[in-house]
This record gives sequence, C-alpha cells and structure tokens, in this order.
Amino acid sequence: MALMSFGEALIDFLPADKPGEFKACAGGAPANVAVALACLGHNSFFVGGMSADAMGDFLRHEMASRGVNLDYIALINHAPTSLVLVTLDSHGERSFQFYREGGADALFSGEHLRIEAFKYASIFHFCSNTLTHLSLNEATWQALELAHKHHLIVSFDVNLRLSLWSEQQRTHLFARVMECVARSHIIKLASEECAYLAGQAGCTEAQWIAQCLTNDCTELVVVTDGGKPVNAYTRHGQLCVTPPEVTPVDTTGAGDAFIAGLLANLDTCLLQGDGFAHWLGEETLQQALVQACANGAKACQIKGAFEAMPAG
Repeated sequence: MALMSFGEALIDFLPADKPGEFKACAGGAPANVAVALACLGHNSFFVGGMSADAMGDFLRHEMASRGVNLDYIALINHAPTSLVLVTLDSHGERSFQFYREGGADALFSGEHLRIEAFKYASIFHFCSNTLTHLSLNEATWQALELAHKHHLIVSFDVNLRLSLWSEQQRTHLFARVMECVARSHIIKLASEECAYLAGQAGCTEAQWIAQCLTNDCTELVVVTDGGKPVNAYTRHGQLCVTPPEVTPVDTTGAGDAFIAGLLANLDTCLLQGDGFAHWLGEETLQQALVQACANGAKACQIKGAFEAMPAG
C-alpha cells in the first residue's frame, strides 16, 4: 500500500536571514505531502511533470533522498522548473508570486499517466493547482477516474492559489473545483477557502459543507484555520480539535504536513486491516486529527517545506 501524490513540484524562494536575500527550497504542495508521508515512514510516490534542468535535478534529489518513489514522474525536456517567490509577514504567514507559465509541471498531460501506478496505491492525493490549464485539468480528471477504477481513497486539498489563475481561467475555477469535490472522499481546505467557495455557491459555509457531504463520494470535510481549532465534518457529526500552541517561523508547509499526518494515520489503519469506514469513527478520527495538528504545528517551526516535515 502507498500514497500517490499528484501535482506540482517546484522551487520556493523563501526570505533568507539577510534582508533582501532569498533561499531556494524544494516545495510544491503535492510534493510536500509525498515527502511528509515518506518522512513519517510510509510508502509514497509522486506523479507529475518535472523539468530536466538543474532545479529539476535538485528537486528529484531532495525528494528521493527523503524516500519518495519517483518511478512515475514525467521528465519534460525543454521546459523549466516552476518557481514561487514566498514572502512572510511577522507571524510567518505567506504571500506568493508564481513563475509557472510554460513550467514542466503545467505541461503534464493524460498521456504521461501510467496505469500501473494506480495498482500500487491505496490513497490518491491532489490539489487544485492542476486544474488551471486545460490539458492539466483533463489529466487530473483522468487520474481521478483511474483512482476510482482501482478503488483508491481520494484526498483533495483545495489549496487555492488565485494568483495562478488568469482572469479567463477563473471563469472555470468554481466548476472545476466542485467537480473534484464531488469525486473526493476526503476534502481539506482552509477557512478562507471555505468562505470563498461558499460565496461562489451563494450559500453559507455550513450549507456548503452540508452540500459536499450529500454527494455520493465525500465522507469527510476538514476545515483548518491557522492556530485556531480544526473542524471536521462527517455524515454523522462534527469534531473539533485545537492545535498545539507554537510560535510560527514559516507556515509554508504546515497545511501539507497536516494533511500528511491525517493520511498517515489513515494508511496505518488500512495496513492494520481496518477499513475507511472504521477510520471515520469518532474515536479513530479524533486521534487522526490530533496527529495531523501536531504534524502541522511542528512544520511551522522550521523554514522551508521539505526541511520542516516531521519524522515518524
């Protein structure tokens, strides 16, 4: 059993200790999750487009050295590695400036998917950054179809980065995200993302969450809010867990560390022979959320994404 994380691996340029200087760090939300799972001692592999340039080499080294299986990546020649300039405020909260147009991750298509990869996974994880470009969106949909065909549990971290969507692309944003919501068993999103999607749907956040849980697929919606309590909703009720209090240095990989902790707990449950329905029980889910919160809190205390992922 393994977790398949699908999407982008890119370079985060984070503020260095010296004002005006930046440090190149490996990142990209799905790549972060793959690394975090491997660091926690679980089998994980990454699926996505990666450049043959020096930064792509760096990314592959950083991921492989932490135990991530890269057998199913697509090496895309003559395309650069995507970059993101990350700035941090006094609380460690981030803002992003992306340099992604023509990047290798955005050029991944359905032709790059390898069906055999889905035979080795138990969990399929992805984010919304693969919905921006038409061919990449189609590849995401094909991957979702394959995940369901092979009976994988699907995890969707909405992870909205509006600056990645052009004005024209934003006309498709809500529909594409909601199509993915309807095909996902687990949905994780931040409180501001929940508010945005509820606003687009013309309803309250509570109504939007309730609507998600009425579709045929979704079993769990998890809403995070920085250091505030995490709320998890199932078809049978609601759980609330307060994260440990920490002084954040950099929140770049915190959400990815959180979902990785949650999925690691689920993977352990599956390996023990317990099913998804058992894991969704109040006691087991509460334990999973506590583990996820602890993982996210630890990741806030170190600069960088890969570097911050807690070990098991």
